[in-house]
Amino acid sequence: MHRAYFQRNGLKSKFLKEWERRRDGEDQPSQSLLTRIAQRICSRQLYEAWRSAEMELRELAFEISALPGIFIMHSHYAQLLASICMLWMSTTQALADLIKLWFIALCRTC
Repeated sequence: MHRAYFQRNGLKSKFLKEWERRRDGEDQPSQSLLTRIAQRICSRQLYEAWRSAEMELRELAFEISALPGIFIMHSHYAQLLASICMLWMSTTQALADLIKLWFIALCRTC
């Protein structure tokens, strides 16, 4: 099965190789370096899977790439973002109405 493509051991060995390559004599890596390495490896792995000739592997990559959006939609942030969006839309509509009224008033004085 293609899920092995994304399994922990394979990603872990890539991570360790990358860390050894970038180590620069440090015993403990910084959190930002670890994050960059992880992002690079995961992005590369997903990209390779998306470009795969194997349909099942491509579908799995698309499923994995959709997970962050699913997590956000089911978090408390989704409700907050929806509220902000509604506020933005109502503010935009109010400004549009004001501009329209201003334009009508301006036309009447000409």
